[in-house]
Amino acid sequence: MTPDELQDLTHHLVDAHEDVTKHLRRRPRKAAKGLCQEFRTLLQREDFWNQLTITTRQLEPLQKDANEILGDIKRLIRTESDILAKLGIDESAIGNIIKNVYDAVDIAEARTADTSPQGIRNLQDRLSTATDLICKTSKGPILHAMDYVVSAKGALTLAALGIGAANIWCAVTLDGGAISHASIKVAVGVAHGHLGGIIHLLG
Repeated sequence: MTPDELQDLTHHLVDAHEDVTKHLRRRPRKAAKGLCQEFRTLLQREDFWNQLTITTRQLEPLQKDANEILGDIKRLIRTESDILAKLGIDESAIGNIIKNVYDAVDIAEARTADTSPQGIRNLQDRLSTATDLICKTSKGPILHAMDYVVSAKGALTLAALGIGAANIWCAVTLDGGAISHASIKVAVGVAHGHLGGIIHLLG
């Protein structure tokens, strides 16, 4: 992917996260239907999945440094804010997306997040399974509370992958190094866990 394409995708994921979050309390069914569409679109972006695999492979030698950086969440959050600001993301959206992702992150899981090519394929497969389940149940008599929980987990997935896309951009354009690798591990860990939650709830 080109830097411009990565920037556009990051903006789209941030906007999609905002839209789903906006509909959570009052219109959770609409949020679930929005997730169906957003997840389908993301699955079709083979360029994103290929670039994620390429970037994580390139950053793999920085694994030790990335794991050390994961112990300094304040530093990571400051860096995420700077990267998203460089991409032209609205300041209020930056605060929301970073808060949601880092409220949800388990540092132990982030450190062990599988960012190998097989791990990225597994994440893509998990997204495909969750998409099929959401798209099927969003058309039927799913319970209101279930709509809410699934939509909340889906919004977190979009937020995490938005952080991931931003850090791929940083790695490609600014030589993001270990910071980018640490952030991508956070993104993969959060997305993987919350997609698993959706599959558990609907499967």
